[in-house]
Amino acid sequence: MKNFNCRFDNIELRSCGDRLIKMETPTTAEIVCWEDTSCYTLGYFIKTKDGYDFKFCRDRPLADHVDWNDFKKLIKIGYDGLWVEEQ
Repeated sequence: MKNFNCRFDNIELRSCGDRLIKMETPTTAEIVCWEDTSCYTLGYFIKTKDGYDFKFCRDRPLADHVDWNDFKKLIKIGYDGLWVEEQ
């Protein structure tokens, strides 16, 4: 998988490193929220036999400091990018 990232304000879509890709359920990309110099995961993409699924991390994406419109754009960019990678 090619490394990629895309960022809007304080949220970022990024491909995952080997440690996440090699998990029991391989995480291929994640959306994180930045606060100063640290970040936490809002949601992540996993590869399934049928393609890719996006999983939310509890209610984190619903926090006041997460722009829902930007978050939805990053999910779409992630799906589009992951499907392209397979071809």
